[in-house]
Amino acid sequence: MHIKALYMRGRRFPGFLIGSILQTAATFERKKEFPFIKGKKSIFLVPGAFCTSSVMNKLGEMIKSLGFNVFLPSDVPYYYGPLANTCQLGEAAKLFLRDAYSVMNRFGIDEFYVVGHSNGGLIPLVALEYDISGRYKNAFKGIITLATPFKGTDIAKLVLPVLPVARDILPGRDILNNIEEAKKKILLCIQSGSDFLVPPQFQYPDGVEPFTFEDFNHMDFIVGSETKIKKTADKIKEIIDGK
Repeated sequence: MHIKALYMRGRRFPGFLIGSILQTAATFERKKEFPFIKGKKSIFLVPGAFCTSSVMNKLGEMIKSLGFNVFLPSDVPYYYGPLANTCQLGEAAKLFLRDAYSVMNRFGIDEFYVVGHSNGGLIPLVALEYDISGRYKNAFKGIITLATPFKGTDIAKLVLPVLPVARDILPGRDILNNIEEAKKKILLCIQSGSDFLVPPQFQYPDGVEPFTFEDFNHMDFIVGSETKIKKTADKIKEIIDGK
């Protein structure tokens, strides 16, 4: 890494540290259950590694206020606190698929969108690999990803010995290569332009044009200021309502 790039990344660390503290605190909150209103578009919000679903509460509340039904996945395999959701993506994807089918059956939903933060942007796409009947694939109308490490992150090398999920996000890894239809489900990849954890250039797959919030660090989409969470929700609404 060039000295200038290293310096710029180092400047992003304080924001990342603050976001990590806020995110960790949010993992201990109770996950919100949002009301379902028939006829409104439905969105699943999927958290990334180290997160219980409750970290999506604030973004979920903002998206709900814009006229959508919002669903959060179960806390399996998310567990508790800062060690949440550290299994490999295949395991998380199978359990997310189970959650999606459960919601579809319970509420009579035949189509939905997904918004995934960090690794949570990969989980619904990996789930396509395990959808034998194709019902999930047909109902899944598209995903918006937030700071998702499509091309991995160098931080994964540091935690590889202790975190199973790190195997899936090593630099240069593209786990979507062997998953038919995965890239076609991507509506937009939103980059956090001031991200310490995942460099912005790793936050979208080849062939997909990203959109950037230049002043966002990794967790700002979900536990940042109200202004940043609203910007995120407004962009999500713009993209989904345009489809």
